[in-house]
Amino acid sequence: HYLTMRIVFAQQENFFDAIYLSLYYDGKQVFLNKNKSPNVSVDYEAPSLDIQGNYIVEFYKENNELITSLNTDLKIGENDIFLPLVLNAKYLIFKDSKGNPLGKIDIQEVRLCNEDKKCEPIEGYFCPLDCKSANNPYYPFSQKLELKPTAIQTTTYPLPSEVFNKIFLYSIFGLAVIFIIILIVYLLIKRR
Repeated sequence: HYLTMRIVFAQQENFFDAIYLSLYYDGKQVFLNKNKSPNVSVDYEAPSLDIQGNYIVEFYKENNELITSLNTDLKIGENDIFLPLVLNAKYLIFKDSKGNPLGKIDIQEVRLCNEDKKCEPIEGYFCPLDCKSANNPYYPFSQKLELKPTAIQTTTYPLPSEVFNKIFLYSIFGLAVIFIIILIVYLLIKRR
């Protein structure tokens, strides 16, 4: 019996624009990890995004309007996750797979677009609702988020019982060979 693991790596040509979050999940609530600084930041070179799993993260605007929701994964304890950079998101709400709220995370400090119709320097490229000069067809995201599988790796691992059986058989075979060698040496010495 063998255990087969199939891992699909998804990536884009470049790195991702992401919101980095250092979170703590105690099994009932999600909150920012107070032991890490910064625990919220923008990362323009994230190697991957954490957008698969059994938990839901919802992105909300200033006016409490839902922008988008994605799946993510959380484990009990500390979690360092990278989510897509949603330019106009003010806060996130994490939910379990049944839709029960687990916590609200304020990300206003990394929000790039405030949608106040005033073109501020940082909004010039990304925020079409604030700047007429903004050329961002992916708004409210900063980039296209089309993930494509680029490599499939299949690895087969023997189950522990089979490993034990093989070790046992090789040990018996090795002992039998040693016994035969000792027997041959004994018979050769006895002949002389």
